Amino acid sequence: MNTMKTSTPIDRLPRETYATLRPYVPIMTPVDVELSENTNQWGAPPAAVEALRACDASALFNYPSQPISPLLAQLAEYVGTDDPATIVLGCGSDDILDCSMRAFAEPGDTLAYSDPTFSMSEYFGRTNGLTPVGVPVLPDWNVDVDGLLATNARIIYLCAPNNPTGTPIPEASVRRLLDESEGIVIVDEAYAEFANSSWAKRAPSEERLVVFRTMSKAFGLGGLRIGYAVGRPELLLEINKASGPFKVNAIAERVAIATLKNGLPWVQARVKDAQAARASLRESLIARGFDPLPTEANYVMLPLPNAQAVATKMREKGIAVRAFTGLAVIGDALRITVGPEHMMQRCLSALDAVLEES
Repeated sequence: MNTMKTSTPIDRLPRETYATLRPYVPIMTPVDVELSENTNQWGAPPAAVEALRACDASALFNYPSQPISPLLAQLAEYVGTDDPATIVLGCGSDDILDCSMRAFAEPGDTLAYSDPTFSMSEYFGRTNGLTPVGVPVLPDWNVDVDGLLATNARIIYLCAPNNPTGTPIPEASVRRLLDESEGIVIVDEAYAEFANSSWAKRAPSEERLVVFRTMSKAFGLGGLRIGYAVGRPELLLEINKASGPFKVNAIAERVAIATLKNGLPWVQARVKDAQAARASLRESLIARGFDPLPTEANYVMLPLPNAQAVATKMREKGIAVRAFTGLAVIGDALRITVGPEHMMQRCLSALDAVLEES
């Protein structure tokens, strides 16, 4: 009698819910000017570069000091909570987003988000078995608070300023969601340094608020993947349970600490540069007859028909911008990261040339 076990076909091994998912794969072909990823185009803080050069071999063969990292205290001081227990670290803020989906919702629960927003919120919702529900933004770009509340979601995700639009979220809208929703409210403040408001300092005093921050944008440390969340220690404990150990590596940890200690003046100066650059870019686009969205981030969103074709042709000219197609309320659009003046001029010249050729 044949007692050999029949193997499961390879196409039946993955979870069924993963069948429609596609991994995030950025376009990495070389370009002269990279304006598609919202990173700091002025570079990295000199204090960070110096700290990186000073790292010795112990940063390679020893584990980092988390979860009692001195980085926690530095970040708590930076955001104004002054309590390391109000901070949790991750390998980028999207790592913390992934962990939060597991920590605060059971498979089958609803994740609600304002649409359009950071695409990884829906993605991580699906990978963790949640039911994502996008609620279109209102015509004035504000979140639809009534629509979000109507979902009875276990988790409500907001990005402020919003990615990819750059538009702010009024504090009154967040306040109402905190007061009237039943679950956790996540406010992703990846671009908060460029904006006019933040919930980070207040997060530990709120019962159901978790604020995400990152050192990948204004701090110019995108390659080190340093994210963190701010909130009540009881909530952050649950995120830690959903995470593995040592999510921020030892080199990143040392560089981040040095940047917070010695690099903040540089960061603050580059934030002012980015704010000036985005105002100038919007003015230049408006002068060309376009209608870019209002923005408080380090990028400008430009509604534009056939945005993908335009972005492809701009890349052929050495300029990378991010194309979006079929966005709720907006349609097709380009998202353009701001940078030094010479980059902006090359971007505008390429855009002009592509549109003239079309």
